[in-house]
Amino acid sequence: MPPRKKRSASAPPKGSEASPLKKAAIEAITCPITRQLVVDPVVAEDENTYESAAIRQWLQSNYRSPMTNERMGDRLTPNRHARLMVEAAVKEGAVPSEDAAQWHISSAKLLASGDVPGGMSSAIEHLREAPKTPETDLLLRCATLRTQMDSLRNEAASLDVQGVDAFFTMPAQPRADGWRPPAGWRPLERFDDTLDGALVRVIPDRDEFQRLCERPAPGAVEAVEWCDDMEAMCGRHYAIEAVYSNSCGYELTKSDTDDTFAVPFDACMFVSRDTSPEFRERFDVYI
Repeated sequence: MPPRKKRSASAPPKGSEASPLKKAAIEAITCPITRQLVVDPVVAEDENTYESAAIRQWLQSNYRSPMTNERMGDRLTPNRHARLMVEAAVKEGAVPSEDAAQWHISSAKLLASGDVPGGMSSAIEHLREAPKTPETDLLLRCATLRTQMDSLRNEAASLDVQGVDAFFTMPAQPRADGWRPPAGWRPLERFDDTLDGALVRVIPDRDEFQRLCERPAPGAVEAVEWCDDMEAMCGRHYAIEAVYSNSCGYELTKSDTDDTFAVPFDACMFVSRDTSPEFRERFDVYI
């Protein structure tokens, strides 16, 4: 039997380089803005797929497609198929390990924040799939602690024990001007135009509420208007009646007077998307 020929050191193994088809498939599931695998993919009006947070931020100050430079609106459609494609590509090892690791970590963070469905158990699964690093180890411990906190909250609710959240809330650092957020206050970090009907709580600090209303919110082209009647909204729970893209705000209505006000997103704290009457009754929601 003749000896096998030795492969030249300069010749790459057959199939070691990505085929054009494979490159095109990976490009289709990569956000053109972030250049990372999409985690929460949406299709914009230009028919391209983007990372949801990235294209929303883009559309706050741009009215043209980042791909074609043609004018387009702000309508976005979830792209579940793209998410499934990424999951399959990561599972089969079709993407670089660093990209796969970053996708697992980003997925875990969005699951933990509730921006994508799946819950904390799915977030933990993603962190376990990612390579073990100081970051993933820390995030995994945070996720485990979060599940314990949720369990304690449920137990407190069943025993009708009040004030449990005070033990889980980190004291906020004061701002440069000395203002300190109220205890437990966690405002929305970005404008979300999908919250129509969701339950939010208005900031309980009257002076800060007025300040937020009188200046344009981050990403907004105009400020909402303030009037003294809005003072009564402080600390109250409301269901969002409509969203305003120009002011990055939400329409809230005082049911006792039928007065409607626009409130900037960062003067609101997200509570729940549960729209059932029973849930809203727990919070004395103004609807």
